[in-house]
Amino acid sequence: MMPLRSAPPASCAESAAAASTAAAAAATGAANPATAMPQHKEYDVIVIGAGSGGITASVSSARWGARTLLIEARAMTGGDCTWTGCVPSKALIRAARAAKDARSSGKLGIGVTEVTVDYVQVRKHIADAQKHIYENDDSPEVLRRQGVEVLTNTKAEFESKYTLLLTRTVDGVDKLLCHLHAKRVVLCTGAKPRVPSIAGIDAVPYRTAETIWKVEELPKSLLVLGAGPIGCELAQAYARLGSKVTLV
Repeated sequence: MMPLRSAPPASCAESAAAASTAAAAAATGAANPATAMPQHKEYDVIVIGAGSGGITASVSSARWGARTLLIEARAMTGGDCTWTGCVPSKALIRAARAAKDARSSGKLGIGVTEVTVDYVQVRKHIADAQKHIYENDDSPEVLRRQGVEVLTNTKAEFESKYTLLLTRTVDGVDKLLCHLHAKRVVLCTGAKPRVPSIAGIDAVPYRTAETIWKVEELPKSLLVLGAGPIGCELAQAYARLGSKVTLV
């Protein structure tokens, strides 16, 4: 294994004072992950990507006593699971099931004359679920209490096998933060939907599994392209809420 350097590189020296301030702030729980600097120059484990995989990996590493840094390119930790995947989809499914159960309650002797769907309230239910998960499981504050150092709004790339170059976008410009060394680097950068090459697709207001959550009104009709787990979940949920759904 390549030995770790005993002193930080010159590019990190300029951030030493800021790192010291960040360390003091972290100790009091007041660190701002959007502007924080790394507290150390060498880590046992650096995890890139603060979704469900990255959070699990970093918390597990910290519990085993490893000096651990979790890096996220976006402003919020939690990743796909909290913001565009597991949590919102399951909250949507729960609301859809309630609508379906209400419509079929007659067989149980419960008379419901009309079932209406307040999509604004459905979206609030989804947002409340996300907020609960984030504040109790995924936030930088929660992770720090478990021994994980967290940087958001920060990008990392390999400079060598054990050296990472960290940058942060400031006023539209990527600026160097510093170089860091790690004995182990765990990549948890996730995935994103692939938009298929279909003639004319750019001319229609399509959504993906990531952006469907920004729709403010219940769609009157919806074509879901892809019948895997995500497509089937969305198709069934929106159909139960009242959309006319075609699953392809």
